Amino acid sequence: MEILYVLLGSLLLIVGIIGCFVPVIPGPIIGYLALLVLKFSGEGTIGSTWLWVFGALAVIVSIVDNIIPVYATKRFGGTKAGTIGSFVGLVLGLLFFPPFGFLFGPFLGAFAGELYVQRSDIKAAARAALGSLMGVLAGSLLKLALVLWMAWMFYAAL
Repeated sequence: MEILYVLLGSLLLIVGIIGCFVPVIPGPIIGYLALLVLKFSGEGTIGSTWLWVFGALAVIVSIVDNIIPVYATKRFGGTKAGTIGSFVGLVLGLLFFPPFGFLFGPFLGAFAGELYVQRSDIKAAARAALGSLMGVLAGSLLKLALVLWMAWMFYAAL
């Protein structure tokens, strides 16, 4: 029976890692489910305190991940159009150019949104697009770090 729990937890961790880069999959939350499987199966030795810590971190990181790209776009001079363009570019990039669409989709979307509003200021549009790209990357790396930490705790607790 232990092998089933390990396989289920491993599958959840893999999906959690994928979710760090695909915005519709909540990577940290799914990674956290792997720790819950381990705890409630009775197979692992992960403590309740760690479960609370990882649960809180999963929620916080998931919320912050949605704020970072908007903040970075605005910090680099972007407008609401750049923020909306970044989101639309992210979705279109993932639909038409997986798996790398999450990188250049927000950049191109923010650039197009800023050009739509500012008409001719290519430099300002590029700066806002760079902020969008940096925000998406920062959020993805933050989620990835947390899920990898969860994976390490999962296998260490076996």
